[in-house]
Amino acid sequence: MLARGSVRYARAMPDTREEEVRYDAEAAERGFRDTTALRAAVRDPSAPRGLDLQQAALFGLRIARQLAEPAVKARFDRLPDDLLSPSARNTIGPAAWALWYAVARRASATAGESSARLSEATLQRASAIKARMMKVAEYVLDGDARAATELASIRAGAGHADLAEDLTRLAALYREHAARLAEGGVHYRRTDARSARDAAAAILAELNDDEPSEARIAREDAFRAFRVLEQTYEPVRLFGRALFAHDGEERFPTIYSIRPARGSRTSEEGEGEEEGEQDEDK
Repeated sequence: MLARGSVRYARAMPDTREEEVRYDAEAAERGFRDTTALRAAVRDPSAPRGLDLQQAALFGLRIARQLAEPAVKARFDRLPDDLLSPSARNTIGPAAWALWYAVARRASATAGESSARLSEATLQRASAIKARMMKVAEYVLDGDARAATELASIRAGAGHADLAEDLTRLAALYREHAARLAEGGVHYRRTDARSARDAAAAILAELNDDEPSEARIAREDAFRAFRVLEQTYEPVRLFGRALFAHDGEERFPTIYSIRPARGSRTSEEGEGEEEGEQDEDK
């Protein structure tokens, strides 16, 4: 479980403020408990690829704070309950705390992942691809603040599950900056984006084959908690944009605006790549 502390909003989050959010263990556990039925009702508990779930939780808490501001609350209170009830708005805070709690539980459950669960060949290949792509990206994209933030986050990854996510994020970064990275010199390989996705898929396949039930449950709980926050926030976002015509988009951005890399889900999954590409690492 996360210790009580404080975390600043990530720089990638829209409308970032300097205020801090302190982790409240009691609020997190209560939010997780109170949203149990909502998590169970989620039909698609798939992972939101390339999205930092802890930052998504912080995003939700920021939105909950904003909704509690008297001027904002007054506007939403004008809406008929059959359009958007106060209880729906008030679920965002508990849902955000539940997500943070679930992320902490997932980290604890997966902290002891054994290296024996991943074949040496898969680990070596994935690590080599990541190292090469990082070298090219850090050299070519030097001076790009947004890319630097993303690369720093990728470099901080630890563990096999993180390695898979890092490769997916690097693939998205390569597609976003394809023209610039193509000038990356001898270390650049035009097939690395696809190779990274293939390696990430191989890692996840091997981990899932032998994942302990506790870790699997914790991982799914985190994904379900995210979907609850996403689905709870979406109608609030739409009404918020309508109620605040001048700055509604800034006040109520999509939750996916916190994604470090701008690559879409389609680009991350590699649709639309050239048919003739061959993986040089195979």
